[in-house]
Amino acid sequence: MMVMENVVIPLLLAHGMNFSSTLLPQLLKLLTAMLLPVPFYSMERPRQMDFVCRLMERCGTDEFFTLLIQSVAPVAEKRSQGVIQKEDVVLLEVVLKMVTLFFTGRKEAMSNVIGAFARNHGIELFLVIINQNYARIESKRNSSNMEALREGYTQILSKRNAMILLLFFWMIKMKKNQELWCSMKMLR
Repeated sequence: MMVMENVVIPLLLAHGMNFSSTLLPQLLKLLTAMLLPVPFYSMERPRQMDFVCRLMERCGTDEFFTLLIQSVAPVAEKRSQGVIQKEDVVLLEVVLKMVTLFFTGRKEAMSNVIGAFARNHGIELFLVIINQNYARIESKRNSSNMEALREGYTQILSKRNAMILLLFFWMIKMKKNQELWCSMKMLR
């Protein structure tokens, strides 16, 4: 919590980034989880060495995986196409270092290590990634909203066209009534 208060929150404010309500808590929860001790089970050695169980015991959920997948998936996608840049390699390095520290770091040293890591490059890269992910989600949401608006607009246009037709026929009827009225007036 001290690391989050002293490093993460000022960085968030300094970058002036806006985040969705789900991604930022994931990052903070990840940092909190990295400060927690791993429970040791002397009778269950295989379980103790199972890193997935360790992760679940520290985080409580699989949000850590979600965060890593969100940040690494675009890099993996580029790598499968054969094009990888230096920034992508640095990102993979950061993720691997975070995972390594997460599993092998001593509880006492974890706070200082994460703080230094965050100040140097970790959190800033993750902030950029999360911000990009947020922008991607927002653009998808906006495109789906545009489709809904387009559909609604089409319905409005069809209703408008129906109203125009109704008005047109009403005007024709009124015109006929007016002509009829004029002809009746002439007959008098």
